[in-house]
Amino acid sequence: MKPSSNNHRGLWASRFGFILAASGSAVGLGNVWKFPYIVGQNGGGAFVLVYLLCIVVGGLPIMLAEFTIGRRTGLDPVGAFRKLAPGTPWISIGYMGVLAGFLILSFYGVVGGWTLAYVAKAVTGSVGHFASAEEAGKFFGNFIADTPQVIFYHTVFMIMTMAIVLRGVHGGIEKACEILMPVLFFMLFVLMLRSLTLDGAMKGVEFYLSPDFSKIDGSVILTAMGQAFFS
Repeated sequence: MKPSSNNHRGLWASRFGFILAASGSAVGLGNVWKFPYIVGQNGGGAFVLVYLLCIVVGGLPIMLAEFTIGRRTGLDPVGAFRKLAPGTPWISIGYMGVLAGFLILSFYGVVGGWTLAYVAKAVTGSVGHFASAEEAGKFFGNFIADTPQVIFYHTVFMIMTMAIVLRGVHGGIEKACEILMPVLFFMLFVLMLRSLTLDGAMKGVEFYLSPDFSKIDGSVILTAMGQAFFS
């Protein structure tokens, strides 16, 4: 799967590397941070079932179509639609894909900077000993109000991102995913075990596994569709 001498486009060196990168695209802040919240607000297990249905009916076909287009053309989003449907409005879908990536990066870049800041503060002992959720919230509010500090960590995160991307698919993205994705899954496993030791944990598990279909309405279905598309 490595590029030949006459093909300068970056390719994945292994199927495992691609799976890790694809997993990293799906298992992001939207699922780790937001998903538990919207599950609690929209019927617990019932929402999860609707979400999975949206994944199968909408998300999976779209993902497979994207893979097929990319594999068939070997081009960027704009070039792919220009090659497959020249002279048609379909090329606008390619431009929308590029714009979506830019807009998502504007969000993730800021939150990524927050994450780096919290890592640094955890190492120095600034976080981790809050007496209450309110105290933790106040700490976060004070942090994001410090504009120079937020910009600094945002800049560091963007420099790290650019350094990875500039190394290409195999030498940059794939190598980074081979390290970061196992670390992420280990952290999620530790968080899961820790959550199950908290007071009232079993009530949360029962709520999650006991669907309340009375809460399912049009807005809940729309929320599930949005989460599925984001994933």
